[in-house]
Amino acid sequence: MNKSIKITFRVDEDTFNNIEQERSKLNVNRSKYLNTIINKKKIVVLGEADNIVYELRKIGNNINQLTKLANSNAIKVVNLEETKECIQKIWQSLNLLISKKVT
Repeated sequence: MNKSIKITFRVDEDTFNNIEQERSKLNVNRSKYLNTIINKKKIVVLGEADNIVYELRKIGNNINQLTKLANSNAIKVVNLEETKECIQKIWQSLNLLISKKVT
């Protein structure tokens, strides 16, 4: 979506403070916050997701390394059962976080 149109409007100090307080709690910029509110979308904040994202990146790096080794014929068989279990746990954790925030 190309956001090329700028809208400027005035609010009183209390309204401005309310907007700033809410967007700050949600850790989003003002533009994203107002666009989300105007379009009646839900804002889901996953503050505890930092560790989950870190783990997903580690798993992704490991899978990339295994793929490179397999493509260069350095390895023949890869057992990804443990990786599959880790990914399932991560998805369960993410789903739990999302369900806590939406309800």
